[in-house]
Amino acid sequence: MSGYEIAILVLMICLALAGGKIKALIKESHELLEVIDDALADNKISQAELSAIVKEAKDVGTAILSIGSLLVKRNK
Repeated sequence: MSGYEIAILVLMICLALAGGKIKALIKESHELLEVIDDALADNKISQAELSAIVKEAKDVGTAILSIGSLLVKRNK
């Protein structure tokens, strides 16, 4: 089995185990990328834009931790 096939298998298992939490992670990641894209539009990042980026990055982190927590619970 190649590394690519293993990665796909792991992703499929994570999707099956995490369900809606993966959807939340994708949503939060999309929001982070939108905020970053908007902030970089004028090649300057204001304090307000930086605060929004940090907030969205924390939301992504929270979504990742939520998935990790779910996987740990299911592994017990």
